[in-house]
Amino acid sequence: MKSIPKCGVHTYCLILAILFLLSGTLFAQTFISTNHTNNNSSGLVTFNVQNTNSYAIIITDLSSHFGTNIANNIQVLYRATPINEPGTWTLGVVEPGQNGWISAGATTLSTSGGIYHAFSNLSIIIPANTTYTIAVSATFLNYMNLTAGAGINTFSSGGVNLLTGDGISWGGPAVPSTPVNYPRGFIGSIGFVPAMPCSGMPQAGTITGNSNACGGQNITLQVNNGSIGLGIDYQW
Repeated sequence: MKSIPKCGVHTYCLILAILFLLSGTLFAQTFISTNHTNNNSSGLVTFNVQNTNSYAIIITDLSSHFGTNIANNIQVLYRATPINEPGTWTLGVVEPGQNGWISAGATTLSTSGGIYHAFSNLSIIIPANTTYTIAVSATFLNYMNLTAGAGINTFSSGGVNLLTGDGISWGGPAVPSTPVNYPRGFIGSIGFVPAMPCSGMPQAGTITGNSNACGGQNITLQVNNGSIGLGIDYQW
């Protein structure tokens, strides 16, 4: 069994306990959640993500509040220019390829009302000291009515701010659409890791250890004759 060197993503561990016997950089995932509550619904909501760090980050994970639908078509889009549209939407249709919107991922889930973990493999890279806009679209999406003129809500962790409120939080029909509801608050969370430049030539190596594991028990695996460089880690 071989490990696979990966660049620019965090490490997923499918084993209960892993022992790394190599030097290298491993990145912990950081999560930011909003405290908005469900009191309305449609198919789209927007928010800004502000990276105040001196290095880029990668948004990898997203959860949101969805309504009841056996085939909820969920999409995530982003725009490299932050939204600042107080009161009147001027950016046209939210759709990949329109007005700077880029598709980051799509999935279909059966949802019955509540917060669902929709994505764990996103790769939205936000440069240092930069703000992007994120749009979450679904067949049936829940969000919160916010009060216009009440200002901006900031949810922070790890040098990153998730921003909702005036000029930022728009809602409306699912993509492709023109947002018409304002302001609406995203209910959910994002997860991110630092994005580090890659250096060095990775060698996968081989893994040794017990290949069987029972529920509730830990096992130890080790990588032999492998190497990783700066910004490179292992995905199991």
